[in-house]
Amino acid sequence: MKPTLEQLRRQSGLKATELQREANISHEMWRRMSKKLMPVSETLVWRVLKVLNAHLGTQYEPRTIDVDLLDQ
Repeated sequence: MKPTLEQLRRQSGLKATELQREANISHEMWRRMSKKLMPVSETLVWRVLKVLNAHLGTQYEPRTIDVDLLDQ
């Protein structure tokens, strides 16, 4: 089963506000991404994963997690 962005955030120990600041995304965008309320671009997911991967020492990619990506 693929991990969600929220699961990865919790594993990283980051607060949502810390992740939002480090990834330079709004609270509303994080909410939509993490709850899969709307498809998001792969570029935006990479911004979040860059932060999470750095904190977790992992190499997740957009297609290896449970996220609703825009068709490209």
